[in-house]
Amino acid sequence: MGLSKLKGGRIINVASNKVPRIVGKQGSMVSMIKDATKCNISVGQNGLVWINGTPDGELLAVKAIRKIEEESHLSGLTDRVKEFLDKNKAKAQ
Repeated sequence: MGLSKLKGGRIINVASNKVPRIVGKQGSMVSMIKDATKCNISVGQNGLVWINGTPDGELLAVKAIRKIEEESHLSGLTDRVKEFLDKNKAKAQ
């Protein structure tokens, strides 16, 4: 149940210990990225992240995930990621 082939998109690899930070509380962080980029995003517990959307949306999602990965140890990350997405969203659409 719930399994299917992933068609299209791109797969990126992140450190598996960063996955909870990428997902956020109750999926808030990944939902914010999905809404801003209009991409489908699936985050695996093993650190594989599948992103499918427009090329510009995918690129913005990858940049946002890399930003989360680099700054996961700092407080106020959600606000910084939101600001980053708002600033770069117009370019992706």
